[in-house]
Amino acid sequence: MWHWLFLTVIFSPLLVLFVLRFYLRKTRWCTSKRRLDGRTAVITGSSGGTGKAIALDLAKRGCKVILACRNPIKAQAAVNEIRKLSSSSNVHFMKLDLASLRSVRYFVKEFESLEDRLDLLINNAGYLGPRSITEDGFERSLAVNYLGHFLLTNLLLPKLKASAPSRIINVSSDAFLKNSCTLDLEDPHYEKNPERYTYYGAYGRSKLAVMLFTAELAKTLDGTRVIPLSVHTGPVKSDLLRSWPGFGGFLLRLVAFLCFRSTTEGAQTPLHAALSDGMDDFTGCFIVDCQVHELPAHAKDKQMAQKLWAWSEAVCDIKVENGTATYA
Repeated sequence: MWHWLFLTVIFSPLLVLFVLRFYLRKTRWCTSKRRLDGRTAVITGSSGGTGKAIALDLAKRGCKVILACRNPIKAQAAVNEIRKLSSSSNVHFMKLDLASLRSVRYFVKEFESLEDRLDLLINNAGYLGPRSITEDGFERSLAVNYLGHFLLTNLLLPKLKASAPSRIINVSSDAFLKNSCTLDLEDPHYEKNPERYTYYGAYGRSKLAVMLFTAELAKTLDGTRVIPLSVHTGPVKSDLLRSWPGFGGFLLRLVAFLCFRSTTEGAQTPLHAALSDGMDDFTGCFIVDCQVHELPAHAKDKQMAQKLWAWSEAVCDIKVENGTATYA
C-alpha cells in the first residue's frame, strides 16, 4: 500500500505536467510558402521571443526586416543572429520605445526618410508587470501594449497604403476574453483607484483595447487593401513574464519553461495572418491557432471602439481622417 502511495505522490504531478504541456503546446503551423523578396516588414519587440522568431522566418523568405526595439545592445545581437541563420544581410535595427510617444514619432520620421515602402507592420511588443507611469503620464501596460502601437500604426498608414496590398498584425492575447475585462476611460491609468491594478487585469484591459482598435482600424481602412488583423500566439515561453516579481513570478516562469510553446511555435499564428492568401475576407478579425476565432460581445462593442479611438486620438494628439493621421 505504501509503495503505491509513494508512486502516486511522485508520478501524479509529473502526469499533470505532461498533460498540461501537451495541451498548451499543441500548435497549428503556418503552411504558406510565400516569398517576400522586395518587401519590407517592421516588427516591434523583436529582439527576443516571438518577435525574433517571426523576424527570422520573414528574413528567410527574402523580406527586408526592421527590428523596432528599445534595447540597442540586445537588438543588435538579434540582428547579427538572424543575419547568420537566414543568410540575409537585409536585417536592421531601429530604436523604438513604445512607452514614449516622442520615441514613436521619431521612429516614424526616421523610417520615412530611409524606407520607400512598408508591406508588413507586426505590432508584437508587450509589457506585463507592476504598475508604473510613463513619461507621458500613461500606465505602462496600456502605453506599450496599445497606445504606442496606436500612434505608430496611424503614422505609418501612408507607407502601408502606398505599398498595398499590405497587412497590419496586432499581437493580442486571450487575457481579454473574460466578460469582467472592461475598459474604463474615466480612469485608464488607475490613478483614481490604484488598488484595483493587477498585473494580468491591466494586461487584459490593454489587449481588449488592441482588439477594439483592430476592428475600428478595419473600418477606417476599408477599400485601401491594407488588412489589419489581431492574433493570439498561445502561451509562449518568452520574456513577457520577466517583470512579474516574487515567488509567484518564479512559479509562472517555471511553468512557462516546462509547458509553454517555443518561440518558433508561438510565431506560427502571426506568420499565418501575415502570409496566407485569402485573408482579405477576414479584415479586422481575431486569429487563434491559424483559425478565425469568434469574439465575445464586449470585444465587439462598436460604441466602445469609437470612444476608445476618439480618446486615443486626443491623448496621442493626432487626428485620423481617410486613413491619414495628422497632428492635432
